[in-house]
Amino acid sequence: MAAAAVALICERGAAGTTLKEVGVLAGYSRGLAATASHEGWPVVVPCKDIGEEWRAELDWVVADASGLEAIHAAVDAHCRFLLDSSERSGPSTSLV
Repeated sequence: MAAAAVALICERGAAGTTLKEVGVLAGYSRGLAATASHEGWPVVVPCKDIGEEWRAELDWVVADASGLEAIHAAVDAHCRFLLDSSERSGPSTSLV
C-alpha cells in the first residue's frame, strides 16, 4: 500500500488522494481503507525510505563537484528525483 500511496500522492497531491483509492491501486478491497482519514498518511508513506534514496542520489551526483557546479548538479538531480518519484516508488498502475 505504501508504494500505491506514494504514486497517487505524487500524481494528485495528498489532498487529492483518498485512502480508498490507495487500497484499490494496491489491489485491496475498496472498503479496506474507506473509513480512514488523511491522518494515516505518515504511517502509510515511507518517508524515511524516500529520504534515504534521495540522500544517496545527491551524494552520487555531487561526489566530484564543488561550488556552483555542485549546486547546479544538486538542483538538477532534485528536479529529476521529484519528476521520477512515482516510478521509483513502485509499479505504475491505473485505477481503471
